[in-house]
Amino acid sequence: MKVSTAMIDKAIRDRYQEPNWLLGFEVGNSTGAELKRHADAVAINQYPSRSFETIGMEVKISKGDLRRELEDADKCDELYKYVNEWYLVVPKGLTDGELIPPNWGIMEYHEKSGRLRIKQPAKWHDAVVDKGFMIAFVRGLGRSDDYTKQQAYREAYNTVRFQEEQAQKELAALRTSLEKIRKATGIDLVEWNADRYIKIIQVATNISDQLKLGSASRLNLQTQIEASIELMTDAAQKIESAYKGILPLLGGEKG
Repeated sequence: MKVSTAMIDKAIRDRYQEPNWLLGFEVGNSTGAELKRHADAVAINQYPSRSFETIGMEVKISKGDLRRELEDADKCDELYKYVNEWYLVVPKGLTDGELIPPNWGIMEYHEKSGRLRIKQPAKWHDAVVDKGFMIAFVRGLGRSDDYTKQQAYREAYNTVRFQEEQAQKELAALRTSLEKIRKATGIDLVEWNADRYIKIIQVATNISDQLKLGSASRLNLQTQIEASIELMTDAAQKIESAYKGILPLLGGEKG
């Protein structure tokens, strides 16, 4: 799979995270009429113990793009002076055989791990503190925040889509199972009367259990069946009586 700028940008975000780092994308040397050049990314360490280390990064994903950058290497000077280290961030092996300025560092993107590794450390130099650059960096932070929000939205959307797809699969499997039950028993559980079918299943289970016990339990089974028949007969008679009572009210024949 071809390494993309988006893949490398994600690896940069993973490497330079808060609380240790602030990270901006498309950071200019300044703003307005003073703007001459952008760095693809700038990371600033938030702690004095690290001397507020500032790292400028230029992302290149093809040989042609890399060589165009190297042919005009001096153009990075507009940003180089505002950072302590300057790095090319490239797919693994892209800089092999190329003449890289000795003060530049190289970070390689490793596709298997999705992480960046330093192939060649950049040479440290003191950075100039400039208001125009700092304002440009703050703007770059906003671009990073926008990306984070978009990424969170995409992840939430993908999670919901996955859950929906899983629910659809489970629903389809459930429908298949219910159809098998309907064909085997005549019971349609999609439009079911819970109490009725529970009673039917309980009676069927009880009969099955009694049959498994053998001849010693058959008398008990017969007694239960006869009792059930009496209950059903009595219930049927009561239903018939009630039906005859309300039939005249419905406009039907009188009993």
